[in-house]
Amino acid sequence: MSSSLARAGDPRRDRRRIHLDRAARRHARRGTDHEIRSQKLSVRFACEVKGFDPLRYIDRKEARRYDLFAQFALAAAHEAVTQAGLEGKFPSPERTGVIIGSGIGGMQTYEDNCTAYVTKGPDRVSPFFVPMFIPDIAAGLVSIRYGLKGPNYATVSACASSAHAIGDSFHMIRNGVRTPW
Repeated sequence: MSSSLARAGDPRRDRRRIHLDRAARRHARRGTDHEIRSQKLSVRFACEVKGFDPLRYIDRKEARRYDLFAQFALAAAHEAVTQAGLEGKFPSPERTGVIIGSGIGGMQTYEDNCTAYVTKGPDRVSPFFVPMFIPDIAAGLVSIRYGLKGPNYATVSACASSAHAIGDSFHMIRNGVRTPW
């Protein structure tokens, strides 16, 4: 066993557990919507993104319409395109694709619409439910935003989704895969 892995009863493990417990209690006192909903869960830590402002990347109407995971995808794409100096000048949009890995897609949209269905009836389910929920929507929105016409899809393979997306992208670039049109 590696020396960096702490065994049960190891003081390092206990210190980490105590630190996580304290951090979780501090975090829970803030009382965000996510934290309030998770009060009944036995797990008390999460990787919630704090302070994200989607309006820096998309307009108010889009922010209402897109699930948080799609907003993150658009923000990440914006930052990548900006840092690469490609704003408004993709050299070959028909050969530029978007592959985004997501473990599941728009869970907040799923939860909201399931709750609406159960509490208010089927007429209260959003007509945008499926497009907002599917994992592919993130890649689609990025492609639309930048006018990219190459391969466009999402990889959904649990915790390996991002590695899967990177691997697919690598193979497409290496093999010169092009769209059939």
